[in-house]
Amino acid sequence: MAVKKNEAPDNIEIEILELKQGQFTVGIIGTTPLIMHRFADKARRELTLPAPKMNAAAKAVNLKHRPHEEAQGCAHLISDETAPTFFGCPSLMFKNATAAAALDIPGATKAAIGRLVYVVSEYPGEMIPIWGQPFLHASMVRMSDANRTPDVRFRVIIPKWALRLTVKYIQPNLSAKGVYNLLAASGIIAGIGDYRQGKGKGSYGSFRLCDVDDPDFKTLMEPGERARQKAAFNNLASYDDETRELLEWYDAELVRRGRDQMPPAKKVKGNGVLQTEVIQ
Repeated sequence: MAVKKNEAPDNIEIEILELKQGQFTVGIIGTTPLIMHRFADKARRELTLPAPKMNAAAKAVNLKHRPHEEAQGCAHLISDETAPTFFGCPSLMFKNATAAAALDIPGATKAAIGRLVYVVSEYPGEMIPIWGQPFLHASMVRMSDANRTPDVRFRVIIPKWALRLTVKYIQPNLSAKGVYNLLAASGIIAGIGDYRQGKGKGSYGSFRLCDVDDPDFKTLMEPGERARQKAAFNNLASYDDETRELLEWYDAELVRRGRDQMPPAKKVKGNGVLQTEVIQ
């Protein structure tokens, strides 16, 4: 004989806790250099409107790399002229780093942190102004093809960097102390940017928290940074000896091969759309 289930009475009142949003502002000081890894302009354009395929003759006369252009195309910039800096850091980087740290720290889950923590930004693209002078960094990489083909990547690197971070969180699920501790842990075990600590292969992008009145923090957060960063960005200096030697060889080789000047442009037709192509 089937047992009749007890039906819940209709007059039960469901009590829902009132959620509040807490926040704190903290200083961030980089403990290892930051390598910017914005999706390259060239790659985004190729995905949006692919260029016509080149034959063997075209490939032979085309430059595979343009170091300064590639590095500049991978930098996070703030378009708002009222911003105190020219370079920015996507707020999502810190949210992701905090959530990633929850995987290794007891007491929180990555999914919960993703829902309950928010990093504040007031500039286009959710950018947070970042202080620090940029350099050009060349690094050897392996492609994702079956042969793991070696290649070189040119990126903007900021050796000494700092920023001011405002974090919001949901109460009573999280406390200020808990979120602060998790953010501090993310600076040690996760990091931000390319070759970051959390990926396991590099140790870049690590940081520590500090008070906004910390003397070291104030030294890095000097006024007039936007103008200084713009000037350095337009003429990126080499970060290390390996990058410098590679760029010196590259420039000398361009002259030797007769490509020291940009060639004229011509119109080509590809994919049913008339496009402009640089003759190289």
